[in-house]
Amino acid sequence: MAIDKINPAGLHEPEGYTQVVVAQETKRVYIAGQIGVDTDHVVVGSDVASQTAKAFENLGIALEAAGASWEHVVKWTGYVVGLDEAKLGEFFDGLGQAAERGLVPTAATLIGVQALYQPDLLVEIDAIAEV
Repeated sequence: MAIDKINPAGLHEPEGYTQVVVAQETKRVYIAGQIGVDTDHVVVGSDVASQTAKAFENLGIALEAAGASWEHVVKWTGYVVGLDEAKLGEFFDGLGQAAERGLVPTAATLIGVQALYQPDLLVEIDAIAEV
């Protein structure tokens, strides 16, 4: 398996992600949006940081089930309800907790949204992995 992470000259030096990921000869894994809920579908926390940490934890469980791990993630997308500067800071707090559990920088996108499918959900994260 060959996964190359590239930060080309001419683009800004990213912090916490990679500008380009190239995967060759791999099995592609698509993981549905993970949210900050436990196995009983109870929302964990009422803040962005808690829900981000739990969503990434759930993403890790999904990766493992597919025979993948954090180093196989080539792209993730995060969605945050009402994204503003304060919620961005909370998201990065939760992201830091995920990094402590093995999340590595890769291509990533963070999008502010008006709402998710359930009113008390604040964060959803999906991913693509190459194994």
